[in-house]
Amino acid sequence: MEYRLTPMGTIIVGDWEPAMNIIRQCHETVRQMSDRVMTRIKIDDFKDGERLPEEKIKLVESQLGFQVKR
Repeated sequence: MEYRLTPMGTIIVGDWEPAMNIIRQCHETVRQMSDRVMTRIKIDDFKDGERLPEEKIKLVESQLGFQVKR
């Protein structure tokens, strides 16, 4: 499973079932260490196929007319 750790969270790129299984496993692992766990997910699902995070960044940069800091 492809993933990227960012300062604001973790991005998982992949098919639905494997991604949901990883999210569940992460939640359950942290749950064993804490009395309370909050897991928040945001799903970005394209009808016409997969778009990688880098592609989205390039699109924003083309609209801005310059490269953003990474």
